Amino acid sequence: MPWWVGTIFGSLSLVALNSLKSTMTLNFKNFWILFPLLCCVQLGYWYGFKVGRPIIGFAPVWFAGSGFNAILAILAGLIFFEKQLTLTVFMGVCLVIFGSYLLVK
Repeated sequence: MPWWVGTIFGSLSLVALNSLKSTMTLNFKNFWILFPLLCCVQLGYWYGFKVGRPIIGFAPVWFAGSGFNAILAILAGLIFFEKQLTLTVFMGVCLVIFGSYLLVK
């Protein structure tokens, strides 16, 4: 399995975790509901870094994970939460991705 599949799995899990967490209060019961998603986030990113780091290096894998996470979070907001893609949101995402790119270079 390629490294980017694990990174996309981790990003999807992170988007799901953040989406659920935003609607729940944090207590002992809800922690155990969210805990499996947190494990999936860690497992996905761990696999992506473990397999991708020897091939292309740490920074490109990290940059791809940030990009996947930003794109999937915007899509989740548009599809599930009826958020609108405004110029401010678009520019914020572009600046985050550009800042990640500058850290890689």
